[in-house]
Amino acid sequence: MSHPPFLKTPAVARLLGVTYHVLRGLIRFDKLDPLPPRDSTGDYLWYAEDIERARVLLASRRRPAPQTINSN
Repeated sequence: MSHPPFLKTPAVARLLGVTYHVLRGLIRFDKLDPLPPRDSTGDYLWYAEDIERARVLLASRRRPAPQTINSN
């Protein structure tokens, strides 16, 4: 049995290491352009190029880790 060439939103969120709600926020607030296509039930179908677009967008939005202050 072969795997479909797409993933749905919960699986993509796990793959990208973010919550479902973070990924849905990118969609809801029109951050991804174009949006992934939808199936007949309204679920988004994330293909490799959609996932990569989300990965790049998320990487650009990540805040740098807080730096520790040396208290010497």
